[in-house]
Parts: sequence; C-alpha cells; structure tokens
Amino acid sequence: INNLKDYKSIDQIISFVKENNGIEYSEKIMRSLVDKASSILDNYPESEYKKSLQKLLSYTIIRDI
Repeated sequence: INNLKDYKSIDQIISFVKENNGIEYSEKIMRSLVDKASSILDNYPESEYKKSLQKLLSYTIIRDI
C-alpha cells in the first residue's frame, strides 16, 4: 500500500498489482478465509441462518470468478 502512494494514475496502480500477482494473492487469501468461515459454520446446527451464511460464502467465491 505504501508503494501505491507513488503512482499518479489508476492505470499505473493496476499495472503494479498485476505485475506483483496481487490478484492471485487476493484470491488465495479470500478462499482461505471462506474455507475458515465454512469450517466454523460446520459446528452449528442446521438452520435458515446457517444456510443463508453458507449461500453468502458461496456467492463471495462465485462472483469473484
């Protein structure tokens, strides 16, 4: 983030992110957090709330692809 302050345009920032595999890194972190959240939800009994949270996790992954 500190490096991004030096860039003057969005195009430069996008190039920086792509060159440094920022997209792949973000996806890896996102999938890890979704897996962790899903594991936590597994400890709870089935309910409409649990199903809603599971759908939200799935949506988070699907919309990113």
